[in-house]
Amino acid sequence: EAQEEEKRRQRESQREKEEREKKEREAQEEEKRRQKRSEEEKQREKEERERKQKEEQEAEKRRQREAQEEEKRKERKQREAQEEEKRRQREAEETVKRKQREAEEEEKRRQKKGEEDKQREKEERERKQREAQEEEKQRQREEQEKEKRRQREAQEEEKRRQREAQEEEKNRQKKSQEEKQREKEERERKQREAQEEEKRRQREAQELKKRKQREAQEEEKRRQREAQEEEKNRQKKSQEDKQREKEERERKQKEEQEAEKRRQREAQE
Repeated sequence: EAQEEEKRRQRESQREKEEREKKEREAQEEEKRRQKRSEEEKQREKEERERKQKEEQEAEKRRQREAQEEEKRKERKQREAQEEEKRRQREAEETVKRKQREAEEEEKRRQKKGEEDKQREKEERERKQREAQEEEKQRQREEQEKEKRRQREAQEEEKRRQREAQEEEKNRQKKSQEEKQREKEERERKQREAQEEEKRRQREAQELKKRKQREAQEEEKRRQREAQEEEKNRQKKSQEDKQREKEERERKQKEEQEAEKRRQREAQE
C-alpha cells in the first residue's frame, strides 16, 4: 500500500509537472503571438508612415508642377503681350505710312489743282498730321493705361497665387503636424496599452506562478501529512500486531505452563 501510494503520488506529481509544462508552453506561445502581433502592428505603422510620406512627396511634386505651369502661363502671357505690343507698333507704323502716303497723294492732287489749294492742302495736311499725332498719342496713352492695368492685374494675380500657395503650404504643414501629433499620441497610447498588457500579463503570470507554488506547497504538505498519518497508522498497526503477538505468545505460554502444571499434578497423582 505504501508503494502504491508512492506510485500514485509520483503519478500526480508527474501529471502536475506536465500540467505546469503545458501551461508554460501555452504562456510562451501566447508571448510569441503577442510579439508577432506587436511586430505586425509596427509593420503596419511603418507602411502607413511610408504611405503618408509618399503622398506628401506626390503632393509636393504636384505643387511644383503647378508652380512650373503657372510660370509657363506667365511667360506665355508675357510673350503674347510682347507680340500684341509689336502688332500695335506695326499697325501704328502702317497707319503713319498710310497717312503719309495719303498726304503725299493729297499733295500731288493739291499741286495739280494749283497754288490756292496748296495752302488749304497744307493746312489740311497739318490738321491731319496733328489729328494723327493726337490719335497716336491717345492710342499710346490708352496702350500705356492698358499695359499698366494688365501689369497691375498680373501683379495682383501673382500676389493672390502666392497667398494661396502660402496658405496651402501652411494648411499642409498644419495638417502634417496634426497628423504627426496624432500618430505620436497613437503610438504612445499603443505603447502604454502594450506596457499595461505586459504588466498585467506579468502580474497574472506571477499570480499564476505563486498560486501554483502555493498549490504545490499545499499538495506537498497534504502528501506529507497523509504520509505521516499513514506512517503513524502503519506504526500503530505494527505495534498493535506486535502487542497481539506478544499477548498471544504470553497466552500460549500461560496455557503451556497450565498444561505443564496439570501434567505434573497428574503425574504426581
